[in-house]
Amino acid sequence: MILILPPVGSLLYLLWGDKRPTKRLSSRINEQDRRIFPYLKTDPQTVQALQREDTREAKTLHYIQNISAYPAYQNVKTTYYPSGESVYEAMLEDLKKAQKYIFLETFILHEGEMWGTILEILVEKAKAGVDVRIMYDDMGSVSLLPSNYYKDVEALDPHIKCVSFNHVVPFLAMVMNNRDHRKIMVVDGKAGYTGGVNLSDEYINKKVRFGHWKDSGIRLEGAVVDNLTAMFLELWNVSGGEQLNPAQYLGKQQDVFAEDGYVLPYGDSPLDDVRVGEDAYLEIINCSTDYLYIMTPYLIPSVEVGNALCRAAKRGVDVRIATPGIPDKKAVFRLTRANYRSLMNAGVKIYEYTPGFLHCKSFVSDDKTAVVGTINVDYRSLYLHFECGVWMYQCQSLFDVKADTLDVMEKGHLVEPGELTHTWLGRLLDGLLNVMAPLL
Repeated sequence: MILILPPVGSLLYLLWGDKRPTKRLSSRINEQDRRIFPYLKTDPQTVQALQREDTREAKTLHYIQNISAYPAYQNVKTTYYPSGESVYEAMLEDLKKAQKYIFLETFILHEGEMWGTILEILVEKAKAGVDVRIMYDDMGSVSLLPSNYYKDVEALDPHIKCVSFNHVVPFLAMVMNNRDHRKIMVVDGKAGYTGGVNLSDEYINKKVRFGHWKDSGIRLEGAVVDNLTAMFLELWNVSGGEQLNPAQYLGKQQDVFAEDGYVLPYGDSPLDDVRVGEDAYLEIINCSTDYLYIMTPYLIPSVEVGNALCRAAKRGVDVRIATPGIPDKKAVFRLTRANYRSLMNAGVKIYEYTPGFLHCKSFVSDDKTAVVGTINVDYRSLYLHFECGVWMYQCQSLFDVKADTLDVMEKGHLVEPGELTHTWLGRLLDGLLNVMAPLL
């Protein structure tokens, strides 16, 4: 705005450039964190146990714990789902079993078959006395829902509460960049979900928009669900009038599973100076020695991530990245392709998922570590959004992530350098898009 209309842009910056709404939100979140995090107990024996198996990965686990404040767990269960449809079916089964409470957080909420079926179950459970809490990002759903839709949902039953995060107020709410991009579902504190799947029909291919929609998600069981519960409580308690007591939901006795591996779900906030999502990705990239497979809908890496990927390929790591073959946003797709050349020159292989749009967000490396979550490899996810991910070491689920990624690449198209040639005008357009990357 300053570039296009200097006087107007400068005036707007003087009036709202200090991001006062963001500062108020940050203060409220810090207050909630002081209430919530004491209930998440870090067990030093977890790091010590991994230290005996893998010193370098133990350092990574220790680092992510420290910067995110979320603890790691053993003896918990993870289940990876390689499609939106499979995640959806599992979610429905868990919703039907709910006895105490349901927490549901999403970036996009859109009326249709998927949301209609879920809402029907939520109302049925609410009438049976289950507390239902629903939170959606207002900016993410602003063009998809009626104004003040949360009031319509709350009117369905007294046990249902619904809020829109960072409620959009045209012209008055100037800071809209800090969106809640998380997708979280928690049922009774026993089962928790996250991943790429929003509550809209294209995510389960009931509506076709960009060919076949390829997505994924992960289900957690055991004490590890507390981390997802804490993430939900953090934003819920700053978004509405209701204050949920963390003592009521966290630190309860949980089932113990005879499962191998270590699991660390973490949240990332744009309102602090810590880039948890980016750092977790960088740790996986920098620790890779054999292979690194990535699925992401948008490939607009930060300088740090881009350089790390190039270094990994140059030191002989088999680095492969899967991106969409059919874009959901043409400008972002062009910018994604503009980043191919430097990566490919370093030896990175890039596959485009030709059947349609790839929305998975996952890293898997060396048959040891993986991350599944909501975090894209782009400026918005790494710097501007509230996000979450699940870091895993030696879990069975990471082999499912690997198999799914290889399947996507087999169905896709390996991009060749000759496909990237374009005119000086095209290079100029790519340069302009790079300048606009933080807003795309």
